[in-house]
Amino acid sequence: MADYDDRRRFAPNVLEESLHEVVKRFEAISGRKVRKSELPGESADDPNGFLSVDPGGTFRFEVRERGHPVAETVSENVEDVLYAVMDEIVRAHAGSVALSNPAYESMRDTRRLWFPLWRRWMGELSSDWATRTQEEIQRILESYPFE
Repeated sequence: MADYDDRRRFAPNVLEESLHEVVKRFEAISGRKVRKSELPGESADDPNGFLSVDPGGTFRFEVRERGHPVAETVSENVEDVLYAVMDEIVRAHAGSVALSNPAYESMRDTRRLWFPLWRRWMGELSSDWATRTQEEIQRILESYPFE
């Protein structure tokens, strides 16, 4: 029972500290700055979602539109929630870098520019995240192949 009580008591700190650490690592490997406005907020209405810890110590990342959940990650493993948050952030930064690439304007499918960067940065944060990102890219390409 001590594990449950400890997890419930320390879970919010673990989530916040872990997110801060992984954001700093991303900034170091990418050379890009993550603005506070890109991070999940504290209310359900925040456009970048919000983080919470249920009374039982379960971690949650939820994004809502007009009060309705559109994306949700719920896990007892903080890594799953961190992955969901960082996936959104890293994907956006990879897309932003692609926009500044001189080849962007002439490319038919700009995902060729940002998918590799998204996968690389996620992989530099975690080898497990590289695998998960590659699987997500494969799912996207199965539904919407490169042009």
